[in-house]
Amino acid sequence: MELEEDRLSSLPPMNEVIAELLDSFTLHDSISAKIQIRKLRLLFRGIVVLVAMVVILSVVVGPV
Repeated sequence: MELEEDRLSSLPPMNEVIAELLDSFTLHDSISAKIQIRKLRLLFRGIVVLVAMVVILSVVVGPV
């Protein structure tokens, strides 16, 4: 019984563990959110370029 109490007392308090976990998750989430925003910007830019090319081609070639 004493061994178990010693082991429990040597562990850090639960709120510190939870705080560290939350910090690591929020850091990871912000990084992945930035990557997601970059991907969305690239996708949006690609769609805009594609639409512009179709419009230019339809003006130059005429109605297909």
